[in-house]
Amino acid sequence: MYSTPHSQEIATHLAGLAKEPFEEAVTVLLARTMPGFQEIPKHPSGDGGLDGLSHGQTRAYCCYGLEQDALRHKKGTEIKNAISKKFRGDMLRIFELEHEGKTKLKKAPNSQLASIHAGTNPIDHIYLIANWFRSHQLIGTLQKARDRFAKASDCRFVSPDCELVILGPEELCKRTHPEAALLAELQVPELLTLLRTPPNGENPAEVSNFDEKFDALMDEVGPARQDAVQRLRKGYLKDWVAYMQSMRKLDAEMPHVHAQLEEVRLVAVRKADELCLLASPSDAQRLISELEDRISVDLKQALPGRVPKKEIDQFTTRMIASLLGECPLDWRPRE
Repeated sequence: MYSTPHSQEIATHLAGLAKEPFEEAVTVLLARTMPGFQEIPKHPSGDGGLDGLSHGQTRAYCCYGLEQDALRHKKGTEIKNAISKKFRGDMLRIFELEHEGKTKLKKAPNSQLASIHAGTNPIDHIYLIANWFRSHQLIGTLQKARDRFAKASDCRFVSPDCELVILGPEELCKRTHPEAALLAELQVPELLTLLRTPPNGENPAEVSNFDEKFDALMDEVGPARQDAVQRLRKGYLKDWVAYMQSMRKLDAEMPHVHAQLEEVRLVAVRKADELCLLASPSDAQRLISELEDRISVDLKQALPGRVPKKEIDQFTTRMIASLLGECPLDWRPRE
């Protein structure tokens, strides 16, 4: 096994997630690096103890992202015990067992698993993937549990001698060899949170050029349409502020995404310079529309595929606002 140049960065990202975001990120990684990986939805009645299957349903995957607060404040033994408890519970369901008292096991048919697994090829590998794996004691503890469960089970869906593999973020990345683009894909939830954050009350330091463009529009449309121009001015000013704040946060938290968006903006600046060479206030609507089309297409290529159209459209408008605020998009009358 070897690491790709971006494996450590992706592993660090995974280690910082918990609960559903961790499970989602792991399934995205497995789906992107393993053809034939099948994610298991929790609907309509549960996932049967599995997060995914692959290799003709012979390999099963269970994920657990312990809460970050627990990882920061609990002792290593407590963390190990919490992870062990969770994965023992998953294996009980796969082996169709449940506890009877403190020491006994009894058979407990798993109807969810029966509707997921065809039963043709038994599971011969179970991968237990956690956001923490810093104790080799997990290996022995979980292997002993697997041995005990296999002896007590009818093994309808799992081989009695199935292999058990425990992986943390680093071990997972070494096995899957993720590429650089996957980091942006895994960070989509955080990216969406950042993009959806409303702007604060900050204003740009210099707005005179921005105001002059809308003053020119006010003169062009006449009194009957000036209220509409004022609404546009306020809206684009708010979007300009939102753009600046988003890009600052991206530069600090997701520099690779920031770099891609900067490339989109540079292309938009060149296009704006070209379109605005002979522009006048009467061209404002056409200029904005043409740049929106170009920016939207480029953003769809630059951002991960799971970013919804709504967020792409919103960021397109914010980038347009930044071009209005910083001069490349200009329809002011020439002297």
